[in-house]
Amino acid sequence: MALFNHAVVTQSQVFNNGDHGILAGTGASLVANTAYNNADTGIAALDGALLKDNIAQGNQQDGIWAGRGCTVRGNNAHGNVADGIVTDTGCNVTDNTARLNGGYGLRMAGGGWADNLFFENNGNGEQVLVNNSVQMGINICQEGVCP
Repeated sequence: MALFNHAVVTQSQVFNNGDHGILAGTGASLVANTAYNNADTGIAALDGALLKDNIAQGNQQDGIWAGRGCTVRGNNAHGNVADGIVTDTGCNVTDNTARLNGGYGLRMAGGGWADNLFFENNGNGEQVLVNNSVQMGINICQEGVCP
């Protein structure tokens, strides 16, 4: 499902696509959607988007990908081949869960905020990768508090 800028999508199920499950433009609002078994990223949105309360599972690339300045809150990414949640710079990432992904639970570029994230059993042995000036709140990993 490819969407234009400022699109609003709620409570959709998108699965078994040959590309992304949901690909949204800048300023989109993606709330309470489920994307699974897609050939690329499950849910992806460009700059300034809201990604809230979504589920991305079993996708062949990342579960959730967010552009610059996005809000990523309350999502669940599990069983994706690559990373669970990936964000560009300046994103606020809170209250998400990432489990059993092939890469990182969270891979986050600089200049954002990460708090109350829960990660376990992600494939590369490291649960969270953050770059540059990301401000970290309390993030919980399988082994306890993670970086």
